[in-house]
Amino acid sequence: MNPSRVLIAGNPNCGKTTLFNVLTKSREKTGNYSGVTVMKAEKYSPLLGRDVVDLPGAYSLSSSSRDEKEAQSELSRSAGCIINVMDSARIMQSLSLTLELEKLGIPMIVALNMADELEARGGSVDAEKLSARLGIPCVVISAKTGKGISALKKAVDHARVPPENRDLTPKRVCEGVLCVENGASRYALSDRIDAVLTHRVFGLPVFAALIVFAVILSFIAASPAEKLADAAFSALSSRLYGVMIRSGTAPFLVSLICGAVLPGVSGIIGFVPSLVMLFFFFSLLEDSGYMARAAFMWDGVFSRFGMTGKAAASLLVGLGCTVPAIASARTASSENERRRMILMLPFVPCGAKFPVAVLVSKAVFGRYAAIAAGCLYVFCILSALVFAALTKGKSGGAGFAAEIPPYRFPSVKKAAKDAARKAGEILKRIFTVVFLSSVAFWAAGYLAPDLSPAGSPEKSILFSVCGYLSVLTVPAGFCDARLTAALIGGILAKENIVSIISQLCAGSSPFSDPRTAVCFLVFSMLYTPCVSALKTVFSEGGGEGRRERRVFRLLALKVFLISNAYALAVSGILGSLLAVFQVP
Repeated sequence: MNPSRVLIAGNPNCGKTTLFNVLTKSREKTGNYSGVTVMKAEKYSPLLGRDVVDLPGAYSLSSSSRDEKEAQSELSRSAGCIINVMDSARIMQSLSLTLELEKLGIPMIVALNMADELEARGGSVDAEKLSARLGIPCVVISAKTGKGISALKKAVDHARVPPENRDLTPKRVCEGVLCVENGASRYALSDRIDAVLTHRVFGLPVFAALIVFAVILSFIAASPAEKLADAAFSALSSRLYGVMIRSGTAPFLVSLICGAVLPGVSGIIGFVPSLVMLFFFFSLLEDSGYMARAAFMWDGVFSRFGMTGKAAASLLVGLGCTVPAIASARTASSENERRRMILMLPFVPCGAKFPVAVLVSKAVFGRYAAIAAGCLYVFCILSALVFAALTKGKSGGAGFAAEIPPYRFPSVKKAAKDAARKAGEILKRIFTVVFLSSVAFWAAGYLAPDLSPAGSPEKSILFSVCGYLSVLTVPAGFCDARLTAALIGGILAKENIVSIISQLCAGSSPFSDPRTAVCFLVFSMLYTPCVSALKTVFSEGGGEGRRERRVFRLLALKVFLISNAYALAVSGILGSLLAVFQVP
């Protein structure tokens, strides 16, 4: 037995990861819906003095999905203690897993989480009675507020192996333990809200409207900060250029700093405020409990394509980033559904694509740019659904079953922390990947094929190579070496698209007409995901046998080829329709 490992186990959406963050001072992703944790996380806890492992949520130890199998695998290994986290208001539903965990013969305790929410509804839980029936320590806590954490530490130190040979059932254990006074009125209110937000006819239009609304709010809220950032970088660039010219700095260095690095970095930094606001509003939606309902609402749509609401849950994760969305496909009911989900997810607009939508929408639609960008998000989601329909297969296996979390007033503090974490990740990519890409593309645009200074961009290595490659995008409705260069950079990181356009166009527009701009915008939102996403697909079969590893390596290649072909087809069809309707 390894006394240095503490395993946190429980049903999905019971607050395991929130407790893990408190114990280890981490910032792992949390959310008010199931399926947020699909891979284990392990870190040392200064509070407990041991390593703590946050396991994916599971309803039983005999589940078939890959994320729940990972939890089962960890539980089968030696551990010093199990912290079984329960939602205090849903003890009956949690006890099936608890009784299975007791049979493992590992010291354990029960953490009755979300006690503050239960008390706010006039309810209470008798931890001593539950402890006597289970034969292990039970503590009432609130991981969100920190209540009961010191008592939890003491309980971990005194964890014991549950008694054997007992005939217990969830109903018998739970009897007289939980008292909820205002439950009926609370759920009546929840039902009234659901009648509007998840209506079988109006539910999907409401979802689309909320996405558009979040994008519009991001535009409006971030506008002052964007203008300030643009003005600051413009002034810095002008001043630095003057200083370097007066000091006799080498021309190539002036070109590198003032013509590549500053325009490239500032081009994307100006969009960081709107990105942060978008993540902030999405975090509020997640925390409210709406996203879990949206997944159930989409279950009926995906079931027609041989998939389940688990695909919808991954789609919603993909609005933030494609990498965790691909990882969340582990929750799929079958391997066939999982692979189809992975093929579909690149068409979901991740946060890194948002600056592209903002840049092109402002250039084409002017004051209606916010509405256009919001509609583009909905269009991309619909494109993902069309792809799912085109690749329709057999049923994905078992239906989508998960508990609907209660509606909660979203925490502005938590949403701000999530947005700040995302901002940190974005800035890190800007000052690493985007910065290095700016230097690399500058060098390719500064040097001629014989490695001498090109003199003009048209004679450079960059324009020579991208000029040939731009022929491949003609069916998509555009043909420009600068746009092709931006798309190549976007494979490394989607932020590079805006950065390279800002760097190569130097204030001029790369779009000859609105139709070209729209075709480029649609293509850039649907074409191949970034290298990180492709690498995630490539490594998804890493823990399996040789055959599975080969399948996922081939799947990564399929994602690259199919996403590019699909983007080419959709943007080409759209361009043709615009031409038919004589859009300039």
